[in-house]
Amino acid sequence: MILRLVILSLLFIPDLASGQATNDVDPSLSHDRNALAPVRVDGSILFYVRGVSSFPAETRAKTIAQRIQRAAANYTKPPDSVKVIEDAGRLKVYVGNEFIMNIYSADAEAEGITTPILAEIVVEKIKGIIKLYRHERSPDVIKSNALKALVALALLVICLVAFSWLFRKLSDFFKRRLKNRIDTLENVSYKLIQANQLTKILHVLYQTVRVLILLIITVGFVDYILGLFPWTKAASIYLLELILDPLKSIGQGFINYLPSLIFLIIIYLITQYFVRLTRLFFNSIDTGGIVIQNFDPEWAMPTFKIVKFFMIVFAVVVAFPLYPRLQQRSLSRHIRIPWRIVLPRLIVLHF
Repeated sequence: MILRLVILSLLFIPDLASGQATNDVDPSLSHDRNALAPVRVDGSILFYVRGVSSFPAETRAKTIAQRIQRAAANYTKPPDSVKVIEDAGRLKVYVGNEFIMNIYSADAEAEGITTPILAEIVVEKIKGIIKLYRHERSPDVIKSNALKALVALALLVICLVAFSWLFRKLSDFFKRRLKNRIDTLENVSYKLIQANQLTKILHVLYQTVRVLILLIITVGFVDYILGLFPWTKAASIYLLELILDPLKSIGQGFINYLPSLIFLIIIYLITQYFVRLTRLFFNSIDTGGIVIQNFDPEWAMPTFKIVKFFMIVFAVVVAFPLYPRLQQRSLSRHIRIPWRIVLPRLIVLHF
């Protein structure tokens, strides 16, 4: 138990009001040239803009998005009314006579293109989002998507019920098939592999897979249903990012973490093997199966504890150099373990 604790310890170590102003601050005049924020409409990113300290990029992006939404909601203005006007050396984007945004050289630099090309791209993006905005809110599309949502919801319930039934059947099947094999494996390994521990590990793995599959199905259907309606599409995109971004970080962290993890597992398994082998040896001495001249059988178990202690210390000494790399590579790098306090207590717990 103390060996597991030691190895596991190594492992875990202000919004501006959207008005009709025709000017916003030129970000090229600011030293904060790298501050970028996405302009989102219904959760979709159209383009990125820069900001300044007095008018942050996030606030500027939100203001532009609100203006685009307001123009899209005004059905008297066709999408083709989006245009660029040059005024005092600046490019201004309008929908009809309604001002949307200024395009600065700093915005173009962020995209690695010239200002006129960026202006053309922005115009096409705004035209496209206005068309999409109105299409998704048309009565026919809403009715069609509502029907799709009901069908998807029914399928979700059916899938959850079906998979729950299937997992129960699989659980009973594996219990019947694996029990005898696990008991046989325990006997063949001379109890180096314990049946109850292996059963618990397999049960945890099974439950983890079960929960993950049900969670993936649920999230997939919920994301699809939310994405059908313009009012919830942003929530759908946010939900997907909320799940995928940590998964990407976990995947990258796990890949970086894997070599050290494999090495720790090897250390753990080797140490566990020798500890159990040593226990069998001293148990045989204690029961009289092995007789050593001038060695009292009553000394067997105390001697085993001393030998086990030094085995664990040796394993910790071998694994300890991995600790800084684990803290740097793993997702638990923000968790700092007070080794001077924890390690002595773990050793004391052993006795």
